[in-house]
Amino acid sequence: MEDGKRALDEINDAFQKAKVWVPVMCFPCNHISLSPEGCYVVGQKESTSSIDVVHLMRQSKMGIDVIQSHLQTKMHYPPRSIFRFDQFHGLADKANVKNFIIAAGREHGTYLCVRNSKVEKTSPT
Repeated sequence: MEDGKRALDEINDAFQKAKVWVPVMCFPCNHISLSPEGCYVVGQKESTSSIDVVHLMRQSKMGIDVIQSHLQTKMHYPPRSIFRFDQFHGLADKANVKNFIIAAGREHGTYLCVRNSKVEKTSPT
């Protein structure tokens, strides 16, 4: 009887943890880092470390605005940008970027899929 209660408690704990699950998607980054105090720091670093872009993008509107401003002035990012993928070049790498993002999510248990809502027009025959 005790084993059954313990198993039920473990299942209930698992359900509670699942309710607060947050996705994780880490990417290599040498221009944004998380300080020990939990603040984001913008600036070129000598080494590349990983940063969780989901956590980065969950900052307050004011926090995002500050980060974007620093990125624009210090790192010459376009306005309203918050992240870049240095290992890819231009629109020709669009499919590679998509696959990279999907793989990074999968590595941390976040399974992504891509849907296209455009309806392609077909020419009359």
